[in-house]
Amino acid sequence: MLKRLLIALLAIGILSACGGEDKVTEEKIKKEATTFMKSMEEEPFIPQDIEYPDFPGGGLCFVNGYLESDPDTEISVTVEYNEEEDFYKAGSYTEDKVDK
Repeated sequence: MLKRLLIALLAIGILSACGGEDKVTEEKIKKEATTFMKSMEEEPFIPQDIEYPDFPGGGLCFVNGYLESDPDTEISVTVEYNEEEDFYKAGSYTEDKVDK
């Protein structure tokens, strides 16, 4: 009984630690997108969410958000990343006017 309890606690601890890494990775991805947009548009970029496309290899995502001065224009920043090498690089972005 005690052995099962210890195994369950260990499993929960390992799963919790993995979730922490994902949060750190997401923050680094958002920071890279924000820095990239600041250099391109010279305005603060407000990230809303991250989309991870389903394709082999991974390492690419889209950070969706908007510029602080224009919340009606959705912006999607493309970010390449590699968690193992601590590599995060934004390379392009697209804009789309939101219909209200």
